[in-house]
Parts: sequence; C-alpha cells; structure tokens
Amino acid sequence: MKTVPFRPLRRVKKTGKIVVAGYAQWTQVRTADYSAFCLVVDQEYVGLPLDEHVYNHEGKPLFWRDFNPEDIPVYTPDELRVCEIEIGNLFRSAPHHGIRWKPDGSISYCVRDLDCQGTPTFSHLTIE
Repeated sequence: MKTVPFRPLRRVKKTGKIVVAGYAQWTQVRTADYSAFCLVVDQEYVGLPLDEHVYNHEGKPLFWRDFNPEDIPVYTPDELRVCEIEIGNLFRSAPHHGIRWKPDGSISYCVRDLDCQGTPTFSHLTIE
C-alpha cells in the first residue's frame, strides 16, 4: 500500500515563520485516493499558535476567504432544473458552488481560492 506523508503547515527554522504546504502537496493528497493508500499527516501543526500569520513560499502573509469549504453547496444538473436555476444565474446568485455532473462523478467547483477539483490554492491571496 502506498504511503502519502503530508505536512499542511510547518515552521521554517531559518525565518521562524509558519508556511503552508504547496499546491503540489495538496494535489498529491487529493489525487492519492485513486488507489489504496495510507495518509500520514504530520501533527506539527497542532502545536502551532493560532494567532500567528501563515506565509507562502516567498515569505508573504497569506489570508483565507471568509467561508468554510465544507459549506460550499453542491448541485446536480437535475437540481438546477427543478429549482429553475440557469447556469449563468447560478454564477451570480451563488458565487461559491460545486456541480456534480454525473451521479457517481467528481464535483466541479467554482470557488475562489480552490481549483476546479477543490484543491486549495493558498499562494494567491496575499496582502496585495
């Protein structure tokens, strides 16, 4: 069985800053479920102070949007038809949403700071 180690957050010894895992690492975890695997999450982040900023690989502070990814509504095309929501209107009325195009398929997300498959893209939301 494949083992996938993962460190969502870590402290850089040289700078003392907390850094988030890169997009490639988040993608590796998301795509690991295509076969049997054992996910090993490094528990270092549990002991990190909650009031410290998190930084990207360039040392710039990162920010997250004011929503919980677990709360993103997911629709099916049938639900959209029943609710008489057109795709164009959906983008205006529910800017954060997902659509499951096939009953047993994956979800296509339309959410800022997540890619279309739901992987976080932390590196884009800096103070600028």
